[in-house]
Amino acid sequence: MALLHAGLLALRAARCHLCPLSTSKSWLSTKASPLGDTNILLMGPPGAGKTTVAKIVAHKLGIPVIDIDIDVLETTWKMPVAAKLATVGGQRFLEEEGQALCGFSASGCVVSLTGSNPLHTEAMQHVTQSGLVIYLDVDSDDIIQRLDRMKVNRIVGQAAGVSIRDILLYRKQFYEKWLDLRVFCGRGDTVEEVVEKVLLAVERYQKRDEETYVSTRCDGAELDGQKTYFSNVVVEGLAADGGLYVPKKGFPKISKKEWLRLVSMTYPERALVLLEKCIHPLDISASDLRTMILKAYGSNFSSERVAPVKHLIHNQYVLELFHGPTASFKDLALQLMPQIFAHCLPPMCNFLTLVATSGDTGSAVLSGFCQLTGADRHRTSVLVFF
Repeated sequence: MALLHAGLLALRAARCHLCPLSTSKSWLSTKASPLGDTNILLMGPPGAGKTTVAKIVAHKLGIPVIDIDIDVLETTWKMPVAAKLATVGGQRFLEEEGQALCGFSASGCVVSLTGSNPLHTEAMQHVTQSGLVIYLDVDSDDIIQRLDRMKVNRIVGQAAGVSIRDILLYRKQFYEKWLDLRVFCGRGDTVEEVVEKVLLAVERYQKRDEETYVSTRCDGAELDGQKTYFSNVVVEGLAADGGLYVPKKGFPKISKKEWLRLVSMTYPERALVLLEKCIHPLDISASDLRTMILKAYGSNFSSERVAPVKHLIHNQYVLELFHGPTASFKDLALQLMPQIFAHCLPPMCNFLTLVATSGDTGSAVLSGFCQLTGADRHRTSVLVFF
């Protein structure tokens, strides 16, 4: 297959096991946050370790820490959070919790959100304006074990016949909705490991200029001294010297404990975690990437597992790659790639891609680009030569 790009008007479009930790207000500091006035907002389910991690991260950065439960809700209500929930019930609790968060104002702090804050849209719209939302994506089994050890028996949504696992599964959609960065925790990650991942996530977000690509033919040097980002690579395809683009710093490393979590995930969930590690959020936000992946690997595949592994006999297995809309293995890439391409294309640029093929590439390309809608479909055209 050969891809010939024509009509490009612009190429450079920038686009523990958690344990209790004693703290005091002496940790409040006048040091500057690494993100300036922007808060670092830690989000996740009950038992994810938000409070503990927030305290340690704030201590390491030398900036203030705020716990929404203690410093906002209990201060406002003059009673423990658990007592408030028992008094007013789950639905009323969510509303009053959201109202309290709508009055929250701070800058340059590490903020530990409650597990139920993301369920209140207005409150999250308010608080996310002031900060970078980091989702502590912790294994459900780890969370359930922690909550059991902590003897937690009152959580919003908990009722007869509703398990903690059900609550965690339900809430995940809200955490996915609001996150800016995901800290993907391996099974059994210690608090120190989670803290390190949070700090690395913040550092990565700050240093987008270091997440660049180089040609395989240029010995690691940037062509003409220009930085090439993921969005540039998607649009350009090949480097100007004819080489392939590769990440200058190499591909992300994944620990054994993280791999163990990936095994039990669905294909879209796995794709989202892995691509978030490879694509800087300033190139494609986590929210946009999630939308693309869910569209790419949904009802258009005849198998919910997208690429199921089937057992034949003994130690022989088959990976089925024919469940896409054109029954081609290339559907797995080409149901997603056109969406990424359209996203990275400069706003005022119209693009024609010429495809020469003697096989199933053509039909897979046409199917993928036909899924684009609105302005994206009008700005991006494909011509296939068989």
